[in-house]
Amino acid sequence: EKNMETKFLFVLLLIGQVVVGLPHRSVPHDYIHPSLFEDENIFDIKVTRLATDDHHQFERRTFPLKVASHIEDDEFEASNIEDSVVMLVNHKTTQYVAPFYVGTPAEKFTLILDTGSSNMWIYGSACHTDVCMNHKRFDHRRSSTWAKNGTGIMIRYGSGKIEGILSSDHVMFEDCTTLKAEQCHLVIGQQFGEVEYTEGKAFMWGKYDGILGLGFPKLAIDGTVPPFDNLFYQNRIKNPVFSFFMTPKAGQEGSVFTVGGIRQNLYTGPLRWHSLFVVDKTPEYWTVKLTDVFVDGKPLGICKPNGCPFAVDTGTSLITGPSHMVNRLIDKLDIDEGCHRLKAGKLPRIGFQIDEVIYDLDPEDYVMKVQEDGSDICIGGLRDLDLPPEKGPLWIAGDVFLRRYYSVYDRNDLRVGLARAAQI
Repeated sequence: EKNMETKFLFVLLLIGQVVVGLPHRSVPHDYIHPSLFEDENIFDIKVTRLATDDHHQFERRTFPLKVASHIEDDEFEASNIEDSVVMLVNHKTTQYVAPFYVGTPAEKFTLILDTGSSNMWIYGSACHTDVCMNHKRFDHRRSSTWAKNGTGIMIRYGSGKIEGILSSDHVMFEDCTTLKAEQCHLVIGQQFGEVEYTEGKAFMWGKYDGILGLGFPKLAIDGTVPPFDNLFYQNRIKNPVFSFFMTPKAGQEGSVFTVGGIRQNLYTGPLRWHSLFVVDKTPEYWTVKLTDVFVDGKPLGICKPNGCPFAVDTGTSLITGPSHMVNRLIDKLDIDEGCHRLKAGKLPRIGFQIDEVIYDLDPEDYVMKVQEDGSDICIGGLRDLDLPPEKGPLWIAGDVFLRRYYSVYDRNDLRVGLARAAQI
């Protein structure tokens, strides 16, 4: 019997347990400044949803800033800073990627957009493993604006690791070759990881050249600033807000990463705002408050009475939760691999209550179909994930949730906005 739990595993997300409320705002909680809808303040980046037939087990691991093992100590100045960040690779059947441009002259790279991490890394030309040779690599010798940092980086995964050094260069959020200088959304001197070594075949399946993190600075390597933050600090955008619209089908056109504001045509009904549930009043992840879970309108009493942190994570495909909570929900769904209950219309609607608002998912939203030997196999888009006591409990709202709901991330007011995604 195939072990579907192992075959379709996803990455782990680490986050603290203690959550506190944020101070009251000087403006109404649901207030949206008109400038967030103005075309001159926002721009769109086309996002592509890719699928792969190869699957591996990955784990989320810390990002220690130590000398990479394949580099001699005297080749660069290493940092002794303690572990400060985690990185992500998402569930392998889904990758949402977008083009970014690095260096002078600019080179195009395909990166995963990840609200669950805060750093950027790409494969470098100094890497000659099979993984690197099968992906686009950045050759800093060709860039006149590249600068060496030298801090060693290492990311461990369940099936391997990557190592490299920090560098800095210009990073463009769009192709600026046809734009005037003042129109280009360019970050000057962005620090990022240049991968110089990979171990294992874990990354071979990935149809991307790196990751661009959209989490908070506290999650980033000490001394570095996430790309989106730099875009705002360098006055390239007016509003520190971005949003996601994700298409439901692999290869389907229309997924969009909007920078600087909100596209009203990409959602229907009200856009509802939720304050962040944060660790020690300093956010790391885009975490909101889950207050209960419903099955066909009936509450399960989960997360009572104080609520659970619910991390909104574009880099993770599934919805996850602590085993003693999420398995109560999974047991009630009773999804069969043969898809019989789905085809017969016997699966329930489920709902996730964030603050006072219930966000429903239909069976077609939370059941994923994959092909194996020419037949459909149905897999539930929910999994249990138990973190160490000091790191949990935590729920994750991955792409299974975000394909149904348009999401807005407001760095200014520390809130997440959700609305029903438009049909395209």
